Amino acid sequence: MRGALATVGVAAAVAVAINLPFAVLGFRGWLASFAFQGKRTADITTNSLWYWGLRPLIGDDDTYDAVVSVASPVLVVASFALALWIGVRIARRTGTYPWLQVSAAMLCGFLLLHKVHSPQYVLWLLPFFVLLRVPWPLVAGYLTANTALGIALFRYYAALGTDPDAARRWEYAVWFGVWGQIALLAVLFTVFLRASPTGDGPQRSPRSPVRREPSSGKPPDRTTVL
Repeated sequence: MRGALATVGVAAAVAVAINLPFAVLGFRGWLASFAFQGKRTADITTNSLWYWGLRPLIGDDDTYDAVVSVASPVLVVASFALALWIGVRIARRTGTYPWLQVSAAMLCGFLLLHKVHSPQYVLWLLPFFVLLRVPWPLVAGYLTANTALGIALFRYYAALGTDPDAARRWEYAVWFGVWGQIALLAVLFTVFLRASPTGDGPQRSPRSPVRREPSSGKPPDRTTVL
């Protein structure tokens, strides 16, 4: 539990350290960005699970906005709590709280469930791809989906009002990017929690036990040849 509280404390301290200079030097400008995001709805510009997944099911915009405004923050906090709880269970088994892995999983929960997603958010994930042992196919898959979204998104917006056929084609690429990232973020949430730091040395597969030479019963020859 102490490790979980420390992880939350470090996250809070980092958030304060990053925001405090801007809040002090230009409070109104600093507050404006938070006010804008607070009033923002999960529309077509948000590239989120909510717009592409939930909105077609609900249809009514007012009902949709009301549901997302509650469900998104509640589920983000729930994903944080789940990651912290799993971290506590790991710590009880290993004796060390996996704060780096838990932080990565919490970021995945935020990116997956927040009402707004943007292609440049991948910059937040890149350090964890370096610091933790993540299978390269997952990294390559996420970067591919992210690149597809980043390229297709603005082409799609530009074609919406001018070329419906082109917009339909670019929409497929946007779908690939959005749903590819959604699927991989859900997988990475689990993979990060099970990953080991890259600084721990070479990792041996549990399916490949160390081979030991049979003992002959004789003491080893320690003769030095000059």
